[in-house]
Amino acid sequence: LFLLAGEFTAIVLGLAFVWFYGLNVLLAKKTVDVSFLEANAGLWFSEAFDGKSASIQHMELSWRPELQAIVLDARNIEVEDEAGLSLQSIGHLGVAVDFGDALGAKLTPRYVDITGGAVTWLRDGAGNVVAGMGTPETVGRFNALPGGKGLEARTDQSGGFNMATLEGVTIRGAEVYVIDRTRGIDLRFPDTHVTLAKKASQFGLSLEAALEGGSDTGKVSAKALFSADYEDFDLDVSLRGVNPRTVAPESGRAAILANFDLPVDLDLQVSAMRGQGLRTVTLDVKSGSGTGGLSPRTNRIKSIDIAANYDTITEALNIDTLR
Repeated sequence: LFLLAGEFTAIVLGLAFVWFYGLNVLLAKKTVDVSFLEANAGLWFSEAFDGKSASIQHMELSWRPELQAIVLDARNIEVEDEAGLSLQSIGHLGVAVDFGDALGAKLTPRYVDITGGAVTWLRDGAGNVVAGMGTPETVGRFNALPGGKGLEARTDQSGGFNMATLEGVTIRGAEVYVIDRTRGIDLRFPDTHVTLAKKASQFGLSLEAALEGGSDTGKVSAKALFSADYEDFDLDVSLRGVNPRTVAPESGRAAILANFDLPVDLDLQVSAMRGQGLRTVTLDVKSGSGTGGLSPRTNRIKSIDIAANYDTITEALNIDTLR
């Protein structure tokens, strides 16, 4: 996601700065329509996703002095393969980069705003993992152009993205796929909305998504507040109307969930603090009627009600309610 945003912004900025002989026109006008660069930017998108053609309906650059940032807005991005199959469809891509970065060739997005598009996390049968923009059929096609100068990935010592450089991400109406072929997991989140915003030294995360498994559709929501190094966090996760049978993996300990064919509501709260580890964990599970059991033989179930909490002293999960 950040590679895509930074690399694309670098290409457009580079072309625009050459055309306008630097930043003078942009700084004077505040907003400049750069849709005339669509052919060049579309070619980049096409090559990036290994497509045959790409189109971008509108692009503009704007100078935001209150943010000390240059913002790129691109709308209605479509990438197709040779058969006319859509490889990526993005209604809006907005990227804000520091003015200082824009003067050089190293761009790290401060804000990213995306409407539409698809993101996939996929582990193949050999255990290899690929993640990024695209559907399961196209993920992994995206790469920076040979010799491209754009995003310099700012990483921490572990090699992960340095959250401290990011200030906000908004994703609306995206399709998210999670596939693990080693365990038989195949999940689709067809309408995902994510907001990530920096709050002082912490980040706030909000997520709302539909969850499809087989013919059933449930809802997932989550809210979190965490530090940039993830040592401190508060997490609330809710599932509504999710059928374990349709989302359970085919192997592993959780595979037994496939024995339960009924709608489930789940609420999970987790809190951790630096130096103390887990502080609180509470779990509430309720179900409607259906069938299920812990053995191959299933029984008729009227309802399930489970409440549990984590004891930080004994480091044990205590069951408060089980019926």
